[in-house]
Amino acid sequence: MIVRIQGFAWEVYTGRVMPAFARWLVDGDDTHTYHLFEQTRCAQEELFVPQPMRQLRTWTRAKAFAQGLPRGPHTHQEYALLCDPGQFTPLSDRYVQTHPPQLYQDSEALRTVWGALVQQFCLPWYMSPEFEMTPELASPANTSEALPPMESSELISLLQSAGLNDLIDSLHQSTPWETPSQPPHEHLPEEALHMLLADDDIDVPNNGVIIGRLPTTLHLRGWLASHAVRAMALFEFLACGRRAMPFGYQGGDPYGNYIGYLTPTETALLASSLQDISIPDPHEAETDYHTFLQERQLSASKRTSRLIDEVQPSYAGVFVDAIRIAAQQQLGLICSIG
Repeated sequence: MIVRIQGFAWEVYTGRVMPAFARWLVDGDDTHTYHLFEQTRCAQEELFVPQPMRQLRTWTRAKAFAQGLPRGPHTHQEYALLCDPGQFTPLSDRYVQTHPPQLYQDSEALRTVWGALVQQFCLPWYMSPEFEMTPELASPANTSEALPPMESSELISLLQSAGLNDLIDSLHQSTPWETPSQPPHEHLPEEALHMLLADDDIDVPNNGVIIGRLPTTLHLRGWLASHAVRAMALFEFLACGRRAMPFGYQGGDPYGNYIGYLTPTETALLASSLQDISIPDPHEAETDYHTFLQERQLSASKRTSRLIDEVQPSYAGVFVDAIRIAAQQQLGLICSIG
């Protein structure tokens, strides 16, 4: 599973997203949350759900779950703590002694609503002019700049996921995909345009920066630990599940796969601790990992005693650059696995 980090607009999260959940879960008023959710990609995709299946829509299930939550002085206090981002941010091991705020049971639908709001409103990714764009960096999702046109394969994948196979057939018959200077979406049927376009721009999700696959991200953890324990701890909050998510985590879920985040203050601390760090050569790191795998395949008597944390990280340069950019932009960071 691929691990990505993305810029995290902490002020929007604390000032807009979580207060909406507080009104919903504590006060019973879901109007504001629903208004925000209507603007998300998840809600727009579910507009195409057939009539017999509309009871399975995310908002319908999340609302039914919230209405069935226990109500009382203790639970209201717990919901208020749950919707307070400050309850999830202390740099300590207090969760070893106590439990973070949580609902009495997990709700996949509620987690999806939360993740959809985070994706829609909290994931700006600003690039500094001097930063060189790499293949691992995706286009920004929530800026006013026009996004580049999609490739035909991307459009066809979206249409297939929506069950619009008839539209795909018509595209093959009427769309000159071979003309690179001609944006493919100009030739889409009207139904496809409604699905793919938002404010005259293609709404592409922010994919962030890839920092490896599980479990090779442990290369980064071990490398950071050899430089600064605080840097390792912050990485664990970001990418290793040490920080609790308000409504849980589910790997592979497109909206529930956020495993951790850092506030802007924590991101600045991490950037500060990485100021003088030496970046391993990515080719040497790749060779070191292959050597490690070969060593693990040897017999027990000849097998290496190295741990996976002791392998050089291939994505160290991309990771450090992303941290520095986020710190310069006074952003937090959030990590997804999927």
